[in-house]
Amino acid sequence: MKILARFDIRKIDSTSYGKACWKIIWSAIRLEDLAGTQLFEGDSVATLRGREHVYCIAFECPNPSAADMIRARLSESKQFCEVSAKPRFCLDHECDNQPLVPAGYVTERGLFNVDAWNPRNALAELRGVAQPSSLRNPEWPKGLPFTDYEAQEKQQLPGKQSLPFHRKRKPLWRFW
Repeated sequence: MKILARFDIRKIDSTSYGKACWKIIWSAIRLEDLAGTQLFEGDSVATLRGREHVYCIAFECPNPSAADMIRARLSESKQFCEVSAKPRFCLDHECDNQPLVPAGYVTERGLFNVDAWNPRNALAELRGVAQPSSLRNPEWPKGLPFTDYEAQEKQQLPGKQSLPFHRKRKPLWRFW
């Protein structure tokens, strides 16, 4: 099941509105509660056409109860309610025409496989990590919340130069 949260960019008090929106998401929802969920982000198609000012974060959930939990937690969040666009949510087929890009995947163990800058840096700030670009930072509570691909590659290929991160990504399902 897909659920898309809509944020009114004009209500966000930040030039990095994507990161600000992800901070709201991470404040309302724990990674462990998103196990098995793929995440997507981007401006709505109407925003790109100049008809609205909306940033979207979408969740492709493994079951309907997870989508219901996301909707309930965000609806209870004062931060989200203050900056949400109307309508606040889109479900299933209403999400299909949005030009969103993969933002990551939460594993069954609640670890975040990162594909995008906004969600990773928002999560790092909320967890108090000074340098979120370092995926092996010892300050992360309970270990890394996302997969360190570079470290995995160095273990598999000792002494070899690492490939750029973008070449190691696995393609994720997209809404378009």
